[in-house]
Amino acid sequence: MCRLVARVFAAVAALLASAVLLVSCSSDSDTSAPLSQERSSVEAPAASSGNGIVVGTIPASGATSAFVMLTLRDAQDIPAPDVTPVMDQVQLSFIPHVLIVRSGYPVLFRSSDEELHNLNVKNAGTREQEFNVAIPPDGTFEHTFKNAGFYDVNCDIHPSMSAQIVVASTPHVVVPGPDGRFTFENVAPGTYTLTVYAGAERFDRQIEVTSGRNDVHIGAE
Repeated sequence: MCRLVARVFAAVAALLASAVLLVSCSSDSDTSAPLSQERSSVEAPAASSGNGIVVGTIPASGATSAFVMLTLRDAQDIPAPDVTPVMDQVQLSFIPHVLIVRSGYPVLFRSSDEELHNLNVKNAGTREQEFNVAIPPDGTFEHTFKNAGFYDVNCDIHPSMSAQIVVASTPHVVVPGPDGRFTFENVAPGTYTLTVYAGAERFDRQIEVTSGRNDVHIGAE
């Protein structure tokens, strides 16, 4: 009788061990497949995007404001901006101090201060008045710049408040670092004009952007 009971227990133990091993093998195969698929879906876009990255340097400008722009030579359908740029008035300051916007698309101005301000905006080159409006507390004003260029922003009520707006026809505009380095990401291949503004100076160079990394170095004249 004891031997019979022992044999029954041994058989049950063997069945349980087999079941555990089967579940374990099934679980490993189920989890490895999704991980492999997830990796391939993440890596595939980077390999097939076809766009390039432009990395370059310009002479360090020090305290001089500098901007670098990439303009497609045969520009046709350039996508609209994803968001509307905003310039705010906070604690007697324009935020941000420098705003980069696209020509032909609206810009939102607002005031988060508890006192009256005004926006006196002029073309920095021609001194032509773009607009001059008052903005009360919590007020907003929307404006579309039609012409590319640099615009000075001031508040006549508070002379210490000033800012600058850079209006460009291209979405590719960056402010280089203090060391003169700049990067443009996700640039469609094609022929571009690379324009550098450093203070009152301007420099243009035609470059060909291809898929992958494109290095550009502009030395001091």
